[in-house]
Amino acid sequence: MKNLLVDFANLTAIMRFGIMSKDATTLLMEDEDWVNYFIDTILVSMANHINVLKADRVIITGESKSWRKTYYPLYKANRDDGKEADEKLHLFYEAVNKATEFLNDFTNAKVIRVPEAEGDDIIAILAQKFSLDGDKTTIISTDGDFKQLLRYKGI
Repeated sequence: MKNLLVDFANLTAIMRFGIMSKDATTLLMEDEDWVNYFIDTILVSMANHINVLKADRVIITGESKSWRKTYYPLYKANRDDGKEADEKLHLFYEAVNKATEFLNDFTNAKVIRVPEAEGDDIIAILAQKFSLDGDKTTIISTDGDFKQLLRYKGI
């Protein structure tokens, strides 16, 4: 079986910065238009990945507050996400939630969220399981930490 594991938070964050830096027109859109534009961009991107990779199973990982933060309060404390400067951040999250719901409800993709687990935690566990099952797995993410999963057969 060919699996496609999507680090959805990573993918959508990259799209967000790409869309918002593309040109000023996206910043001038009305809120509802911006959400719809972003949802369309996410869905077209997902469709392209699925068609090109011809996966039998598509799993999209959702984010939850990390368990690491509970045990190590300084986890990612130095990250500057630019949240204060981003006036459309709430729209970004609205669009991501709507796109996630759409993908879960109207496609064959499975959206998996686990309380207190980040998407990359879920991907790491599934990739190892699928490797043991003899499956081939492709991971969509720019997170360099996934390189360590290449030691497993089929990744």
